Amino acid sequence: MKYILQDMIVTAFGAIDSLMTTVILLIVENQYGFAFYSLMLWFFIPVGAIFSGFVAAGGYYVGARIFGQKPSSLILFNMVAVSIGTFFTIYYLSYIFIEIDGQQISDLISFNTYLDYILRHQSLSFSFRGHSVGSTGELGTLGYATAVLQILGFAIGGAVTFFYLSSLPYCEVCRRYLKKVGLQDRFTSESASLAEKIQDFALLLDKKQFNDAIRFHAEKMGVYASPGHHLRTRIITRVCKKCGINHLDFFASKLEEDSWTDISETKIGVFTNVILETVDHS
Repeated sequence: MKYILQDMIVTAFGAIDSLMTTVILLIVENQYGFAFYSLMLWFFIPVGAIFSGFVAAGGYYVGARIFGQKPSSLILFNMVAVSIGTFFTIYYLSYIFIEIDGQQISDLISFNTYLDYILRHQSLSFSFRGHSVGSTGELGTLGYATAVLQILGFAIGGAVTFFYLSSLPYCEVCRRYLKKVGLQDRFTSESASLAEKIQDFALLLDKKQFNDAIRFHAEKMGVYASPGHHLRTRIITRVCKKCGINHLDFFASKLEEDSWTDISETKIGVFTNVILETVDHS
């Protein structure tokens, strides 16, 4: 019964956040004439919808973290459903609040008719470096293709939130997410040497010499500061505050332009009952 109640509360978190996201998007659209959720990159990548779907599923994420709800296919379904629902809620709230000559449009036509009209009569504006350079005019039936792209964007945003939640270490015994207690970064530009050191580091973990591995990372795998280096290794330590089980995450990243891209082949994650030493900072 306890877990059913938690599921209901987490679902409520998601629904409330979805509604708040909808209201904010509508306020922005009404105040500034800009429908952020309709923002497209290169005509077919619905970046606005993806981000909006990500935010709309944020309530579900927060609720799951607070109540320790484990990532599951049900959570994935709910997050995606909440995100997609945000798309339709945006149009439905517009539908019930629009007036024509003092009369609610909802008293005159059905929601399906309203949605069909809006989608067929929408247009896409083009901009370059922040300046408008043209418009498609009314899209007609192609408006439905745009709507499908936006719905997919909202769904992707919800799925991204779920997969990020799934990446977080979870204590099966205590049904809660582990708390991050430390983070240690080291930087280098010697790729060949780093590959060998990662193997040595992994060997220490295989031998369950976890704190030796942490010290090896601190002393042998690079320097503290990043300027001039394009490779980074990172250790994140977490602990379950209830049972005390520890978790160690390790991965390497490569600097590409101005951001760090994780190298998936280097990722290591291990649970241990050994109390891990505190690393540089949390």
